[in-house]
Amino acid sequence: MITRADVDDELVSAYMDGQLSPTEEKAVASLVQTDQSWAERLDAFQQDAKRLRKLPVQELTDQMREQILALSDSNLPAGAERRRVPRFRRRWMLLIAVVVPTVFTLLFFSNPNDISRLYLKKDGLELQAGRSILDEDIESSKTWLSPKLWGKYAPEDTSGLGFQVDAEELEDRTVQGEVEYDFDGDGKVDRRELYEVAELDARKGWERFEPELEKVEGDFKEFIGGEVRVTLRVPPGGKKNFRVSGTPGELIVPYRGLR
Repeated sequence: MITRADVDDELVSAYMDGQLSPTEEKAVASLVQTDQSWAERLDAFQQDAKRLRKLPVQELTDQMREQILALSDSNLPAGAERRRVPRFRRRWMLLIAVVVPTVFTLLFFSNPNDISRLYLKKDGLELQAGRSILDEDIESSKTWLSPKLWGKYAPEDTSGLGFQVDAEELEDRTVQGEVEYDFDGDGKVDRRELYEVAELDARKGWERFEPELEKVEGDFKEFIGGEVRVTLRVPPGGKKNFRVSGTPGELIVPYRGLR
């Protein structure tokens, strides 16, 4: 006759399936009723069995079937070490794990810290980030033009130009950025920014530059249907040919509610 002992998974499983002899069944029944560890193990096994029965037959792949059989044969502890998160709960957990970080990422990177950005795209400057799809070879210069813009000037905010280029294996290549602002859309340049020359190395691989301002003409004003023009060019006397990446760069502008 079985006396008080450590939990035996094989006996508990056989008891649950009605495969014990009358004497063994009586002994295990007594342990289950009087010993908390045996009772908890039986409950864990029963919960496992209920969850397993809820799985649709068509979702039980060969791999899942092998894993279940392996668990049954391994005599591993049940309970927290063995039970799995219910299928419906796993789906919600996966949805939360994917959607929540994505939403916060989009909210942050679309306008982090309320900073206004204009992104260099294939067809011009845009308010929404994204890829231009293809890298592009530039002989001497390329210009990006924004759509009509409205926005309130925020003098406490920062501004700056960043771009990503590559000279591949060409030596002595340089690139310079220039930004021109037409704040009211009358066709006249109200502010011009010239940035320091960026020196590219002769190795394949994108280089990221955020050059300092070299020269400024004019002041910032409120955007009233105005436009911005960004140009990357080979400076006077420089050697031609460089590449811009599928995400060429962005212009940070000191404006709130830019649209």
